[in-house]
Amino acid sequence: MRHENMKPELVCDPACLLAEGPLWNPADLKLYFTDILGCSLWRCDTATGKVENFWRGSVKVGGFAFNRDGNIILCAENRVLKLHSDGSTETLFTMDFPDGERFNDITTDPEGRIFAGTMGCGLFRFEKGKAPVKLLDDIPCSNGMTFSLDLKTFYHTETGNHVVNCYDYDRHTGDISKPREFFRCCKDDGLPDGLTIDVEGCLWLALWNGGAIIRISPAGKILRTIKLPAKIPTSVMFGGEGLKELFITTSSYGRTDDIKRVNSKGEFLGGGVFRIVPGVAGRAEWPADF
Repeated sequence: MRHENMKPELVCDPACLLAEGPLWNPADLKLYFTDILGCSLWRCDTATGKVENFWRGSVKVGGFAFNRDGNIILCAENRVLKLHSDGSTETLFTMDFPDGERFNDITTDPEGRIFAGTMGCGLFRFEKGKAPVKLLDDIPCSNGMTFSLDLKTFYHTETGNHVVNCYDYDRHTGDISKPREFFRCCKDDGLPDGLTIDVEGCLWLALWNGGAIIRISPAGKILRTIKLPAKIPTSVMFGGEGLKELFITTSSYGRTDDIKRVNSKGEFLGGGVFRIVPGVAGRAEWPADF
């Protein structure tokens, strides 16, 4: 029997400016996420709603991954860092980005590679013991990424182009090829942002400035639209027992009132994390290997 509750529930509300990149940690059964503009990582006990500022630095963390050695990999501005348990960081890669460019969203593959996109330069692949590889060039705001259940397809959001594209994916090499359009957003519905996949092969996609998330079939058709009480959802990730809960990060970017976190129209923007129980489980994310 499928149990679902599609009414969004506020799990925690640290009033982030740009909460992003939610990731469930199976080691401590907590949800982690970044506040990019707040230069910090947050950790939430989703059973109680208790949230804590897990790490605060001086760099904007666009995305992060749990590493096989128990540490955390941060893709922050123009560097890939290893965050150790004592709070110290080790630089793994430094990129020659233009001034103001930064990493924006990342994912991992089964081999422990990291795929990391930027705000404008493109999409890069990082692998232990190898130099970074640029996979895509001149992407206007690279965003959410995931892989199909059979690990033959790579999905990638180009927010600036209002599209989610898909590519053939070679697990052995980490290469992607044969780009084609998978799903295109209507401009009035918001901008495609972070995404994840469920065990039925459907994608869940956050619609920036659209106040909603959508479920998309493997054929690229919208199956569900879930409205949120916040205008700016940024990303989605499954977690909880059996990965049966879907967590949604939101942003208060562009707020005109720091307390109410509303825009010029009086619409509440966000800054917290919501949860729904969609009646379908998600697939576990893979740890990085660095």
